[in-house]
Amino acid sequence: MGTVNTSDLLAMAGGGTRMLGAYNAADAQRSSLDYQAAVAANNATIAQDKASIATDNGQIAVGNQELKAAQLASTQKANMAANGVDITQGSAANVSQSTQMMAQRDTDQIQTNALREAWGYTTQAADDTSNAKALSSMSSSISPINAGLTSMLGTATQVSPAMLSLANSKNGKQTLGN
Repeated sequence: MGTVNTSDLLAMAGGGTRMLGAYNAADAQRSSLDYQAAVAANNATIAQDKASIATDNGQIAVGNQELKAAQLASTQKANMAANGVDITQGSAANVSQSTQMMAQRDTDQIQTNALREAWGYTTQAADDTSNAKALSSMSSSISPINAGLTSMLGTATQVSPAMLSLANSKNGKQTLGN
């Protein structure tokens, strides 16, 4: 009966080790991609929340601006009336009209800024969502089992002579190394 030489046993052990290493590497890569996808999905949620907050803050700022403008207009009218100025005509009317225009301009700017900020966060949320989907797709395409089998097939040329040697030794035939 033939024997299996040391190099044949080492070839088989090396093939098994490479197969296990390929499996573990693919599994780790898939886990990393899953983690990155989860982080990107969380970032999308956070960005969308920030967009809502920016919109809400814009509405609050508009309300505050309108109150300030109304207070300024009231103060102007009260001061002019206290000094005996007719607030419905001439310069006094122009001051009131100018104050209203400036207040509207400030209000519009606050709204525009809030919308831009919210749009930036919404865009970031869409990018993060897209990134999460891409990472999940990449993760789904990785198969640790296939990686292990591919590695095993790649080392089959090294392991095949050892396997043939084992088979021949069991059958009482001459081994390849002898």
